[in-house]
Amino acid sequence: MAEGLAATLASLSLERLAGPEEVIIQALAAGGGVRLGQCAVLSTKVHAFNSHSPEHVQIMVNADAGQVFYHRRDSGMICHLDIFHQCGTVDHALAARYVCQAVDVYHKLAGAQAVASQGGLVNPDLIDIQTAAGGGRITGTLTGGQKESLRRVHENHVHLALHLPSDHIRCLFFIVAAIETAILTCGCELRCNEQITCIHSTDTQADLSPYTGQTDSQLTGQREEAQPCSLDNAVTGKQPGPADQAVKPSGAGNKQEQGLCKSQTLVTTREKGPAFTEFRDREPVARVTPSSSFFAAGLSDSVKQALACARNRPEIAAGSSSTQHKRPLAGGLIAGSDRPAAIALDVAATVTAAARQFAEQSEGRLRIRPADLRFTARRPCLSRIYEETAKSLIEALTAANEVKQSQYSSYA
Repeated sequence: MAEGLAATLASLSLERLAGPEEVIIQALAAGGGVRLGQCAVLSTKVHAFNSHSPEHVQIMVNADAGQVFYHRRDSGMICHLDIFHQCGTVDHALAARYVCQAVDVYHKLAGAQAVASQGGLVNPDLIDIQTAAGGGRITGTLTGGQKESLRRVHENHVHLALHLPSDHIRCLFFIVAAIETAILTCGCELRCNEQITCIHSTDTQADLSPYTGQTDSQLTGQREEAQPCSLDNAVTGKQPGPADQAVKPSGAGNKQEQGLCKSQTLVTTREKGPAFTEFRDREPVARVTPSSSFFAAGLSDSVKQALACARNRPEIAAGSSSTQHKRPLAGGLIAGSDRPAAIALDVAATVTAAARQFAEQSEGRLRIRPADLRFTARRPCLSRIYEETAKSLIEALTAANEVKQSQYSSYA
């Protein structure tokens, strides 16, 4: 065992951990989450974070980790633990070995108490890991989790999913200590979580198949037919990484090889942030026409429906060569020039208008309505203008040089 890990584990006292254990039990019973130390977040739910503010972790209280990650029928049985660190690659094999050693140390300290526990011992076979280097069951081959998209979303944290007997909550502190030691050994710094927020995901079926992969996990338990998980990006404002949402990849059969979960995901959301979450294009929840009443359960669908309502408006006809209109859209259009321009949706202005309207309301959810749409003119980019100007200058200089050379020749 590494000296650093041995020293850290030796400093942990089961008696001193009795109080924190009660706090964890109460938090999990309430369906929320809790921070362990400064860098680890624990719950039985899916986690989400925004790539621009990863220090703020969101607990999606109506998205059970076991059901989302492993399509289990029961709930509250799988603990979800994320330990955050400086962006980098943590050796998942090293981290897995440290966790196994930490569990052994815990069992030795717990002694007869661990043997007499109603839930049995802490079983390392029921612990899965994922880092930017790979993942799998910590006692397995650790050859899974190699998909690039899956590895990229774990560049700033180590993900653990585990089934832990209720009598051994204190073992979590040993596991966190092992992971933190592995992170430091790999040359990465630990990162503090400054805020934990519990939220409800309200709609849509997110396809995070890019963040799924084959694994030798034994956490699958009794499985349901694979169903898309219900997660929402409207509440988190994501581009959150639901860090941790998963559905069975399209085209995958329902048969599961024994001990293999092909649709397993080991990611934590993230809010979306770049490369943290991708949503597959899908039809709106309800088809609407410009004359129908407007309604959308979530932000992404509301954008589509708002555009559908505005599609027949002449102001936004595709390929329009003019940016001046007698009836400008709400918010107006950028004044045009003689250069041809096309009309495009101004995303930032649209979201700002919707957010302003949402802030003035006392209830409801953030939605994009037709009146919130803002458009702008797209003109040739500056790089192309510069390129054309430079080309003209080169041609002019070349012509001038040829004239000068001809003059020299005549003098000679």
